[in-house]
Amino acid sequence: MLYAELRGASRARYVHTVMSLSAPMAFRLPSLVNFLREVRQELKGVQWPSREATVRFTVLVIVVSAVVGLVTGAFDFLLTLAVERLL
Repeated sequence: MLYAELRGASRARYVHTVMSLSAPMAFRLPSLVNFLREVRQELKGVQWPSREATVRFTVLVIVVSAVVGLVTGAFDFLLTLAVERLL
């Protein structure tokens, strides 16, 4: 959307964004502090998994990764043998 098409609050937000991108870091520090406060507030609302669920899913990821690695390794080994016999 072009700047000329923006109205009201959208125009003010656009100008603020453009100015904050071009402003020196000293002028953007309050924005950073505000951003970090908002991140902290959002993280309070996150429903974190229990320790048991975290351990269970971690083990599941490790097992699935190992199985995929073994299957991939087996295919690689078999294809290597097949190519060596053909050559």
